[in-house]
Amino acid sequence: MRTIVLIPVHQATEFFNETAKHLYKLDPQPDLYIFTENNSTDRTLDLIQQFDRPKKVIRLQFPDEAARSGCLRAGKPDGTVHDVIGAIRQTLLQAARQVDPDFAILLDSDVRVRSYDLIRRLTRWSDDPVYRRDQVDIVCGPIRRHSPWGTQFAAFRFGSTREEFHTIENRPPLTRILDEVLLAGGGCMCLPRSVIQDKRLYFYPVIHPELGEENTIIRKQATQANFPIPNFSEDVAFSLHARKLGYRFFLDWSVFLDHWVDDRTKPWTVTHPDDPPETGVGTWLLGD
Repeated sequence: MRTIVLIPVHQATEFFNETAKHLYKLDPQPDLYIFTENNSTDRTLDLIQQFDRPKKVIRLQFPDEAARSGCLRAGKPDGTVHDVIGAIRQTLLQAARQVDPDFAILLDSDVRVRSYDLIRRLTRWSDDPVYRRDQVDIVCGPIRRHSPWGTQFAAFRFGSTREEFHTIENRPPLTRILDEVLLAGGGCMCLPRSVIQDKRLYFYPVIHPELGEENTIIRKQATQANFPIPNFSEDVAFSLHARKLGYRFFLDWSVFLDHWVDDRTKPWTVTHPDDPPETGVGTWLLGD
């Protein structure tokens, strides 16, 4: 079984060594790490070059102004703050299609892995009838993060009667390995070959046509948070479109992942510049 890890990296000097230290402990190791490095002005590129595992580094040059404005090209009137990140993730997805592995794990650079058997946990459902439920396509790890709705896990559960965010208070027990979700954050997402090679899938955040009446709860949450629908993130766009194509998302609640937060401007805080993360500068949000 061939597995690769895809990591978008930008301005990561503060935390990358800690992230890399945990990646070194993965057992088994992936066959290849693919990094996209986007125009960092600190030592990020040097740190990636020092990363001592089989790797490929793709250099990108989206300027900071593009990341802030969402405009990938001059005169683009409908850009959102997530367009640049969507293009970066799409670059990683296209690189994975060329490599053609059995599994590709999208892992953000500000995520610290504490489940060192991560690959086994995210891929075990594919050939183990104990964990397989009819058809399981995309398995994610729960990332704790700040959002317009407070501190929560970056996933949105899809239930038979209602939909709700997985918050710290209402998360399921860790013994529930696979829990179907409607939306999943891109911080830890495992894609099998069938998904990787499906060229209908994309990370560009043009998702407002995907939000039908069945997703009124998302519209309600967005309205309450003053979070315009077109500004939903690139991973939400991917999740909604993939579900429309019939793919199913699950969370592996046995995976422990920490998330680095600070007071830098990030896509989900651009819309809320007066509401910085509660935890201050340089803090790991523990994923247990």
